[in-house]
Amino acid sequence: MILPVATVFAVTFSIERGIFMARKSRKHKYKEELKFLSSVAVGYIRLSVANKEESSSIENQKFIIECWGEQQQIPMSHYYIDNGFSGKFSDRPAFQEMIQDILSGNINCVVVKDLSRLGRNYISTGYYIEVLFPSNGVRFVSVNDQFDTIDGITNQKNPYSSKIRMPITNAFNEQVSIEIKKKMEATLDMKAQHGIFIGPRAPFGYQKAEDNHDQLIPDPKAAIIVRKIFELAANGIGMTTIVRYLNEKEIPTPIQYARSNGLSGNYDNGNGNWNSRSVKYILTNRTYTGMLVQGKER
Repeated sequence: MILPVATVFAVTFSIERGIFMARKSRKHKYKEELKFLSSVAVGYIRLSVANKEESSSIENQKFIIECWGEQQQIPMSHYYIDNGFSGKFSDRPAFQEMIQDILSGNINCVVVKDLSRLGRNYISTGYYIEVLFPSNGVRFVSVNDQFDTIDGITNQKNPYSSKIRMPITNAFNEQVSIEIKKKMEATLDMKAQHGIFIGPRAPFGYQKAEDNHDQLIPDPKAAIIVRKIFELAANGIGMTTIVRYLNEKEIPTPIQYARSNGLSGNYDNGNGNWNSRSVKYILTNRTYTGMLVQGKER
């Protein structure tokens, strides 16, 4: 039987196309492996507010990443560090800076101590590892988890072991984050029930005791201002007059006083003057009567 010319042409074209694609695939794979051999590698480090363990310290994370780099003969060109940020969310400044550098083509290898450092959200962490990193030619390594995308997602000779283990690890890390949050909330509730101060900053007029940050003691300077406000109010002076008095005497507002004592962060300074709201807050805050109100606990 003789095949029609059109059929022969189609078969020949399909074979040649398959050979061409195979060659192209091998060439592409070679380029990818060559790219990883000359990696522009970076380390990502994250330390949450809740995790103060030595094993998760910034220094320890950096040491583990450095050791991996030495073993692989891949030096770390830069470290992105988020200190005091939860892994539940991706809007961490150093993390977002790293993502932008990846999208700009400046990075092709990211190394972390373990998967939980990259994030504790199952869905978003999986997206970065399985979608964003591979699509941008980025190798991802989690040292303690012995997870390396060059031996999983990137290298299809062994596509299953890492792919199966990674989602399970990510889901576990998310659950750990939930458990940590619950434990922290329970601890704070217990402290509040026992009259222990749990706020991040002492109210204006108070300061945290040096030997016990859970205890409030009067701030010698700021307490004078608070006492003066109560004195004026007790003498029948109206709120507007009290505000005018404080501004005319150029007495620092609570936020100004806190900044002069080393407070840092994104706090609203307002217009820099006392106002009725700030004075009313002090006059109606029961903390100044010796009653500590925190959440639902007194």
